[in-house]
Amino acid sequence: MSSVNEIRANANQILRQASELQNANMFGPPKKKTNSSEHSSVKLDELIESARHIYERMVQLHPEEAGNWIRYAHFEMKNGDVARARNVFERAVKKVPLADDEEEDDGAEQLFKAFAEFEQWCKDAELCKLEIEVALSR
Repeated sequence: MSSVNEIRANANQILRQASELQNANMFGPPKKKTNSSEHSSVKLDELIESARHIYERMVQLHPEEAGNWIRYAHFEMKNGDVARARNVFERAVKKVPLADDEEEDDGAEQLFKAFAEFEQWCKDAELCKLEIEVALSR
């Protein structure tokens, strides 16, 4: 069975590769769409799916670890998948136990704070979108 650190290292490696591909596609000179760029897009999608698989495995092996859930949700946010990020947070709330006493590290508190920040970000993003739509309709 893999340790959390091994899984995290694998996830980080896949994320670095995905980020490098994404940056190359976003910041490189404009190119005509070729098989090579299509291949890069497919490779990026495959890396993102591989990272998701690793995150899923990590939260299945250690469902009580709030930090794993938070990192997973942030990963989905960075990839623009708000629905998946919300799903990760909602699943995490059911799995991360509350601390028994004040001395204990309360991962649930960190999780709830991250979830609240996510929802605030979504609300702000939606408000911005509505303001832009109103401005464009004038």
